[in-house]
Amino acid sequence: MPEFALRYFIRRASDFFDWYSGVYEFPTDKDILEREIRRLVYLDGDLDTYQQFTPQQPQEKLAEIKAYLSDSPSLDPVRASELWHEKGLIHQMGKEYEQAIASFDRALEIKPDDHQAWYNRGVALGNLGRFEQAIASYDRALEFKPDYPDAWNNRGIALGNLGRFEQAIASYDRALEFKPDYPDAWNNRGIALHNLGRFEQAIASWDRAIKINSNDANAYYNKACCYGLQNNVELAIENLQRAINLDVEYQDMAKTDKDFDQIRGDERFQSFLNRV
Repeated sequence: MPEFALRYFIRRASDFFDWYSGVYEFPTDKDILEREIRRLVYLDGDLDTYQQFTPQQPQEKLAEIKAYLSDSPSLDPVRASELWHEKGLIHQMGKEYEQAIASFDRALEIKPDDHQAWYNRGVALGNLGRFEQAIASYDRALEFKPDYPDAWNNRGIALGNLGRFEQAIASYDRALEFKPDYPDAWNNRGIALHNLGRFEQAIASWDRAIKINSNDANAYYNKACCYGLQNNVELAIENLQRAINLDVEYQDMAKTDKDFDQIRGDERFQSFLNRV
């Protein structure tokens, strides 16, 4: 039985054990809190941990966190903030974004300078399409940690969703200033340049993404789109083939993507789509 379960039985059903038998020796609440909170909290952003959860595990973890937050009056404020933050991350992974934001807000009430909580709050707001509010949250994260490349990158994404592409590029440039080998930022920078019609610069950004990650199917596909808009059939096909080799989903996308409309009537492009 995990320590949490033992503590819960002690608190809720004190007659469950024979306290005079001398069989059980429990750690103090403080000892358990320290160990259990360390076990519960994954504030290093290891999302793979959550993605490997069974459907039941997030609910079990939420129940444990709620119990500590409600039943531990002596809980250190910093630990409480970490638990609220962790609760928000679990809701976020479950796409329960409103609940995630509420949890991040509770964490920030306790620790207003928590740059990670501000960042994750921005992620949740972005997923709800509330991009102006997301930008404001990223700005708060950057106020406390100016060299936070993920916050600069996500700020750029939010700006791009508002059509503010020049500002988005400036944000991606800041992300790359702190993390030059950041393929996502290079990819997103390329998308913003593409949306401004600056195709050669966009392709150069995607080339940088590919140099860092040669299996970046999205970068190859985006290059193919740019070449399609430039009527460069051969390079469009070459990059589209590479994208499809890495991710077959791009095959169906290419059949309806308007970026290929200018070359869709070309026999070489039609033959390629029919062949793949």
